Amino acid sequence: TTEIYTLSLHDALPIWQAMFGFASDFAAQQTTQQLAADSATACYKKPDQHVSQCHGAMKAMGITIGKNGQLGQCLTQQLLLLEVESLTTPFTSQLFAKSDCDLSNFHQVREMFLSHQPNVVINAAAYTAVDTAEGDVETADLINHKAVAHLAQLCQEFDSVLIHVSTDYVFDGRGNTPYFEHAPTAPQGAYGRTKLLGEQAIRSEERRVGKECRSRW
Repeated sequence: TTEIYTLSLHDALPIWQAMFGFASDFAAQQTTQQLAADSATACYKKPDQHVSQCHGAMKAMGITIGKNGQLGQCLTQQLLLLEVESLTTPFTSQLFAKSDCDLSNFHQVREMFLSHQPNVVINAAAYTAVDTAEGDVETADLINHKAVAHLAQLCQEFDSVLIHVSTDYVFDGRGNTPYFEHAPTAPQGAYGRTKLLGEQAIRSEERRVGKECRSRW
């Protein structure tokens, strides 16, 4: 299912926590399947061993698009801290800059999926120039809506989980209290409208592939 969270995202830790949770479940599931299939020759796991300590345990492949943006840089910094604090991570991570994987280049994004076969995808790329978007709606819609719809389609095709970061600009900004996840949306500008269309595109997928985080900085 598609899950929506509203966050005050001063750092990227909640996103990595979502990645860790999914990747840990994936590693446990894949290792259990491997042990069942190779019971005669698979490694022996003592009861007190964690699944990732077992020989042959599989890790999830996670990719992040947009590593050089504001959110992407924060994700990179947090990942380094997490890897220092943890002896192992339950996933293998690849972070892509726009020069490596341009979200608006649909062919390039598909090639990235074919090459890396990701289990989970974090979309940290977006058109975020709020004022400029009013005079450049076509580009904002391409990146925030159409490219996100394409990404969701690929995640469905490749059986990947999508973690997508949206914005509080999907609301009208007139409230005096924090917004809940299912509060009515009413974007007041092109940026908010195109981000909302991206959210709706993810939720329209037949197999609802994602987790959405609405954030503010």
